[in-house]
Amino acid sequence: MIDPTNGLPGWAKLVSFIGLPAAIMAFFLGQQAGWIPSVQAEVKTAMDHHKTETTEQQKALLEAVKEMVQGQKDVQRIQRTSCVNAAKTAAERTDCLR
Repeated sequence: MIDPTNGLPGWAKLVSFIGLPAAIMAFFLGQQAGWIPSVQAEVKTAMDHHKTETTEQQKALLEAVKEMVQGQKDVQRIQRTSCVNAAKTAAERTDCLR
């Protein structure tokens, strides 16, 4: 006698033996029991991890920008002070403070 499932993968042989509705039910029950990994749960976990990393990177970038802005303000203050100290007239001092 010829086996009609000869050469089929194991999962196809199982589906042909128990039927498609039972195979679908077994698949979902296996996911609920944790025997079969849930793609949705894995994607959600990966997205949550990515969100956490992105939030941390955004905070670090914001801090770096704040430090850069403060550094630029400090440089401008030093340049103004140097300009005022080098100015010889009141008009030159006024120009330094604009």
